[in-house]
Amino acid sequence: MGSEFSVDMDQLDQIVARLAGLAGFVADHLDDIDDQVESVKGHLARCGC
Repeated sequence: MGSEFSVDMDQLDQIVARLAGLAGFVADHLDDIDDQVESVKGHLARCGC
């Protein structure tokens, strides 16, 4: 009992590229959130809140 699979390599490459772009987008936004959290923490430490 055998199974045959086929893959459109061009389509797979496009999907991988889009996923890589999404990963970069998410990473950039997480970095921005981290920066904002650190800013808020610094503000709270300065004002003694």
